Amino acid sequence: MDEYQVRFGFSQTVSYPGLIERSESQSYDPQTDDPIFGTPDLQVSEIDNIDLRVEYYFGTDNRASLALFRKEIDNPVERAIPDASGSAAAGITFRNQDSAVLDGIELDFNTTLIDSDDSRVFLNGNFSYIDSSVALAAKSLQLEGAGSDGRPLQGQSEYLANLQIGYDHYPTDQKLTLLVNHFDDRIYRVARGAALGPVVESGRTIVDLNYENNLTDRWTLKVKVKNLTNEAVSYTQNNRTIELYEVGTSLSMSLTYQL
Repeated sequence: MDEYQVRFGFSQTVSYPGLIERSESQSYDPQTDDPIFGTPDLQVSEIDNIDLRVEYYFGTDNRASLALFRKEIDNPVERAIPDASGSAAAGITFRNQDSAVLDGIELDFNTTLIDSDDSRVFLNGNFSYIDSSVALAAKSLQLEGAGSDGRPLQGQSEYLANLQIGYDHYPTDQKLTLLVNHFDDRIYRVARGAALGPVVESGRTIVDLNYENNLTDRWTLKVKVKNLTNEAVSYTQNNRTIELYEVGTSLSMSLTYQL
């Protein structure tokens, strides 16, 4: 149809373990200083992706879509509990779980609010709800406890949202963009025994601001401000805050000359 489009898609992809995840050399988590022990025999994760999307086009450059999706993962890799004793038991390792399933819905939109001869104001964004469940491998069941089977996938938030507001001024070739990103609570690392409960990274909103000015045909000025609100990074366990810190706001500037 002229204004609507329906898409159905199926694909199969793979996800390879990273260097740190497979390295035999011990390293340390830069955020928590916990020791990290790689697992050299990690298996590649295989993913079946199913998507059903309805797209609606309105105006010249405006679009909105609503999608239902499902991901079925064999051998997903998670941060896991080392099968060790002493200080090593408090570290982090990586382990393939049996499988994981993610079911979600996503709203996505792209619209121009103002479009004149001199300027343009646009608004883009997306919002996702994701329900995840993981079937634990035998070793994880032993260490975490049987009550942990079927918990959310480690590192997966239930809610995700992104918003982009931009202003382009054509006569002076300037661009200003505000970026807002939000993620919900997610499991940072699991714990030994179901009674203790996993360590959860609390959800937070990150706001960035980008400015670009093409001073001439060859000179370009860029300014980036990251983490404007400086919302604290927080980790909780059993609803008790165990770590809290701020990463600060950063400012960077660059001047580029194109030959």
